[in-house]
Amino acid sequence: MQTTSFEQLARLLAHLRSRMGAEILEARDDLDGSIVVDVRLDVGRVIAAHRTIVRERVKDTVGHSRELVDRSRQLSDRAGALLTELRDTNSSRREHLDDTRRQVQVVRALRRDHAQLVSAIGAAGGRPFGRSAR
Repeated sequence: MQTTSFEQLARLLAHLRSRMGAEILEARDDLDGSIVVDVRLDVGRVIAAHRTIVRERVKDTVGHSRELVDRSRQLSDRAGALLTELRDTNSSRREHLDDTRRQVQVVRALRRDHAQLVSAIGAAGGRPFGRSAR
């Protein structure tokens, strides 16, 4: 929905009247097609209204800033917790990996020893383990 310039002017004048205590003296068409509005304002009331508006905006901005600071703190705390969890998981993974590597070395050594033993038994004329004579 598009607003016309008359609707915008009406809103502006209503705002001046309600917030600033403006008195609309006269509204007229000028010769060039523009609208001229004579308004009487109490400067003290305008300044007080402006200060109120500024205070409201500052209050809103400060409140929003506090929310952002709190959210940033929460995110930072969560990031720290995730980092700690990641370090713990990484440490545990490394321990498991080191343990697996040790087990692989033991299995390789056992296989090597078994192969040497089977070879030595075969060289001595004996039968290797686990094989039956047919």
